[in-house]
Amino acid sequence: MDSINNTLLLDILNSLSIEDIFNLIITNTLGETLIQKTNFNPLETIDVTEIQKGIYFLRIENETGYKVFRFLKE
Repeated sequence: MDSINNTLLLDILNSLSIEDIFNLIITNTLGETLIQKTNFNPLETIDVTEIQKGIYFLRIENETGYKVFRFLKE
C-alpha cells in the first residue's frame, strides 16, 4: 500500500460524520509527525510513498474533536 486509498479515507470520514474542514496527521509509533495536512480535502489522495514500511497512525481532527486510526504500510 503506497497511499491511503480514497475508499478507506471515505469510510473513515463517513464513520466520523465530519462535515467541515479538518486536519489530518500521520505519525509513527514514536509519535513523530510525518505528514500533516491542514484544511484537508477528503477527495485528495495521501501520498505515503516516502515513509518506510511499518505501522502508522492517522489522526483526523475537526472542531468537535479527533479520532485516531492505525494503518500498515507494506
